[in-house]
Amino acid sequence: MSYQLALGCHTVGSQSDETGAWADIPQQLVNLLCQCTRLVLSHTDQRAGLRVLENDWRQYLGVISLLILALFAIAGTSIALGALALMLIAALADSRRLGLVLARSPIAWVALALAMYVLARGLIAAWYQPATAVAQYTGLWHWLLLFFFPLVAWFSYGSRKRILLVLAVALIGLLIGIALKTSWQHFVKWVIFHSSRADFGLTFLGAALYVGVALLGWVAFADRLMGPGRCRGLRVAVWMIFAIILVEMLVLTQSRAVILSLLVMLPVLTLVKVARLPSRAARKPACGVFLCLVLAALVLGFIRRAPVAHRVNQTLATLEQASKLKLGDVSKSSLGARVHLYNFGIKTWLQRPVWGWGTGMEATQMLSSAPISPQTHEDFAHLHDGYLEVLVRFGVVGLALAGFLAALFVQGLYRGWRRNAIPEDIALFFGAAGLLAALTNLSDFRVIHEYYRYFTILLLGLMYGYVLNGSGHTFQPDKTR
Repeated sequence: MSYQLALGCHTVGSQSDETGAWADIPQQLVNLLCQCTRLVLSHTDQRAGLRVLENDWRQYLGVISLLILALFAIAGTSIALGALALMLIAALADSRRLGLVLARSPIAWVALALAMYVLARGLIAAWYQPATAVAQYTGLWHWLLLFFFPLVAWFSYGSRKRILLVLAVALIGLLIGIALKTSWQHFVKWVIFHSSRADFGLTFLGAALYVGVALLGWVAFADRLMGPGRCRGLRVAVWMIFAIILVEMLVLTQSRAVILSLLVMLPVLTLVKVARLPSRAARKPACGVFLCLVLAALVLGFIRRAPVAHRVNQTLATLEQASKLKLGDVSKSSLGARVHLYNFGIKTWLQRPVWGWGTGMEATQMLSSAPISPQTHEDFAHLHDGYLEVLVRFGVVGLALAGFLAALFVQGLYRGWRRNAIPEDIALFFGAAGLLAALTNLSDFRVIHEYYRYFTILLLGLMYGYVLNGSGHTFQPDKTR
């Protein structure tokens, strides 16, 4: 549901002054974004190699649209799509410079090759399988949207101030989206009093991923948020309270994939942050704050231990059954259903291993041999594994191109970090967020679904901005226009 629809539903039957106040919110947000953009564009960031003219309307339009995309990626995807279209217009108006920069980037060429392969695979599949043509064309559009990430890279371009502003706006947008999409009556009745899982109006794994990424960022940027300065005690207290809220939200989702991943990643991230502090005097209070956070997380986990322990025990039992390689003995639990789906997905891929079935191939819904959900007695929505879905839809060729593209991203970010071209906290956040997204794709498939599309575009685009800027290119205003 879009942000505008949510506001409309809220204001029905309310007083006129309240309606007017709610109606002014989008305009106030736009005004705030314009002020922030002017502040960012008027600043010369020599570290990022950016020199931007204040009167360059293309940069104003592009950066404002980028901030709107970050704000409404969860709260209103129709607005986010419109912002992406405005970014495309601003980039096309500056196509000469954009083309020169992208032409020297290996990532751009591999992404172009992958996009052309996806396009060809979707069109060919629709031609040879007319019964699936509508699904092929719909899937094609969703897949091709992911390749708009260079727009985010072009208007962030490795600028520390721009990226931090985009991340801050994205966090605000996540909170707004959760507040608007959550059915609070259902939440209080079933989650609070009956210990049911919370999806916050999204999906269980999707909500856990977004909250988990927010928690990783909250830890990665802790020194910026709690560093020396005015009201430090208050800032530390606010940091702790919000971190505890994020941990509790994560526990309420009961997502095994995200929680188990963060149990490993958060301690490592914390140790790296503490070890990299400049002095021993700064490490002691930092260790105290993080230990308090760990203690609070343990308390929250203990309070919610019953449903979490039940899911963990169920998982261990299913793994033990699956280790015997007898699928008939595997229980019909959540993980057990995934085991059957993986077996079905591998068999489906082996029928067309090289080129795959096409962009819109929903194997679990289109093939009669697909397993049925034991809970709903209906078709599964997908194979619950992003990599297996890519294999089924695009074959070995598609997976190889996607893997090559991911390797270039990792290489580019690593080189930038080694040259100190990327601030350490931003590098840690990108690495941790990318790793968490990659791990969650082992147990779910969301990359082309509504909210995840814009999450992927933002994350890849912000990463790619640093790769572009670290490749020796300098962003220069076009004085010929």
